[in-house]
Amino acid sequence: MSQASKYRMSISLNVLNHLGIGLYSSIPAVLSEIVANAWDADASEVRILFHKIEDKIEVIDDGHGMSLTDINDKYLNVGYDKRRYEPSVTNGFKRKPMGRKGIGKLAVFAIADVVEIYTVREGQKNALRMDAGKIADAIGEPSNNEEYAPEELETESIEFESGTRIVLRSLKSNVTKASSKYLRQRVARRFSIINEANHFTVYVDDTAISPGDRDYFGFIQFLWYFGEESKQFLDLASNKIESEILENGVNLDAINGDRDEFKVRGWLGTVKSPSQLKDAAKGIVVYAKGKLIHEDFLPLLDDARLFTEYLVGEIDADFMDHDEYEDIITSNRQSVKDDDPRYEALRELIKSSLNRIGTRWTRLRNQISLDAAKENPYVKEWYESLSSGQQKYARGMFEKIEKLGLRNNESRRQVYKMNILAFTRLSLKHELDLLNELNTAQDLETLMRLFGSVDELEAHHYYEIVKGRLDVIRTFQDTVDADAREKVLQNYLFDHLWLLEPSWERATYSTRMEKTVTNEFKKMENRLSEEEKSGRIDIRYQTLSGKHVIIELKKYRRKVDLYELAKQVNKYYTALDKCLQDQFPSYYPEYSIEVICILGKPPSGGRDPGQIADVLKATCNARYMSYDELIMQAESSYREYLSAQSTVGRLSQLVERIIDDETAKPES
Repeated sequence: MSQASKYRMSISLNVLNHLGIGLYSSIPAVLSEIVANAWDADASEVRILFHKIEDKIEVIDDGHGMSLTDINDKYLNVGYDKRRYEPSVTNGFKRKPMGRKGIGKLAVFAIADVVEIYTVREGQKNALRMDAGKIADAIGEPSNNEEYAPEELETESIEFESGTRIVLRSLKSNVTKASSKYLRQRVARRFSIINEANHFTVYVDDTAISPGDRDYFGFIQFLWYFGEESKQFLDLASNKIESEILENGVNLDAINGDRDEFKVRGWLGTVKSPSQLKDAAKGIVVYAKGKLIHEDFLPLLDDARLFTEYLVGEIDADFMDHDEYEDIITSNRQSVKDDDPRYEALRELIKSSLNRIGTRWTRLRNQISLDAAKENPYVKEWYESLSSGQQKYARGMFEKIEKLGLRNNESRRQVYKMNILAFTRLSLKHELDLLNELNTAQDLETLMRLFGSVDELEAHHYYEIVKGRLDVIRTFQDTVDADAREKVLQNYLFDHLWLLEPSWERATYSTRMEKTVTNEFKKMENRLSEEEKSGRIDIRYQTLSGKHVIIELKKYRRKVDLYELAKQVNKYYTALDKCLQDQFPSYYPEYSIEVICILGKPPSGGRDPGQIADVLKATCNARYMSYDELIMQAESSYREYLSAQSTVGRLSQLVERIIDDETAKPES
């Protein structure tokens, strides 16, 4: 190495390989080392600028900068112990320095091969360039005595009066692809001192990092803070519902020192849903002197309770990096060693805090969920009707509903309705198991209550069926045009026989019988005149329990003669009767056949409605209904049920009120 070199660097090859580049794997970790140096230099402002087109990064601070002596004896002296040779606080802001091992400066080579330093201190300007490739070549030559001479640069381009500008060039792949938002979040997570109170502002491009960039404060539901010194975090967690203070003293009898030094600051909080915590924001961060020293302390506590999935926190523990005690922070400054009393003392404090939080969290979550559910007066009425044992399970159900994070009121009411019904079913299933235990007369009350619950649930299910049927009827009523009504009824009737008779729930099918009857009907249809064909819509055969039904649909506007109608449908009756005898000879007498004709108006040719009914009944066990009569009769039947059915039950009323009217008060 030339003796004329202005700058010199002493470094061991092992240091570079093992304690430098390999320790830092992420962009935020590297930038954090530069930010920490700016803090130690009493900077009030740091700007991190990404130049993607030029493929470079600039980090500029307004600190006190470096003189030539500072550069050679401190910055380029790998392993320089700042805590040993410099004051315990800075001259300007009286800050406790973050740097300690003197190897963080090597972090830049994890993301860049070339580093340029431009710095000014007390009017003295210096500029140099370091190249990772040239460093490796230099320290590989025994004749160089493991020294490397950074390249001297011109200082004319330096325009600032004090501070340091670091330029990272020849960046590794994907470095500049990181978004500004991502970097603000990650850098904010690594420091607790980036704020106005500490006179320290860090920008990523043109946006200042704020505590809000630690993107969990807005989601915190419950907050626990360590001591009065940490009350400022109450303002950051602006959406919190509850907060409590925690003990902040650490038991460190094994170490002599000022008891005030063995305290923590910070907070622990839980969010409403684990999904609100991104992977990079989970767990408990530990800081010392405002800088991250352990990325997530939670796994060290062996605590697998449910609430830890909702947990996030930040703890400042300066005693973990005290100048007078052994350094227990790993070389990459991102974790602590577990063989020191300070580690164990901090662990015990956090474990004790979590024990308190775990018990309190369950109660708070249950209460918050219950309060939210009871805002709906009908959910409240249902809940208060339960026994104390059932209420315990109901609160658990409400908590699960809260986890869904439903903001839409209609969706929320629907979820309450369905969960209340599901809760009732599960409750019934549990009580049914008690049937085997009913041994005395005293158990009769339990049995009666059980049957009452079953009746109520069945009443609710039928209530839902009736509502659905009324919707079908209203669809028909809303169809004004007569021809369109024919089409609507044709689509609905054959699959909804309850329109003809409420007791007819559902048809059953025999594929062979259906095929045989259909073929017979088609033969007769082929023998109809064109006028007869034009006067009808469709004919269908349906099978009910113990009954076979023929349904003949006539066009709404078609005039039908009574005796012609009787003659025509009698043919269908005879064909079906023959099919039944052939297919089920042994069972045939047990079956009955009914023919129903749906007409636009009563058939002509009869003296009065009674005589018309008698003719059709005598001819082929037939009857007729008009379109309008059919709908009016069905609607009347089901409306009477809805208005007069006394067994519809409290459950049906409550769940409907939950859906229909969230704000109305329950009836007294």
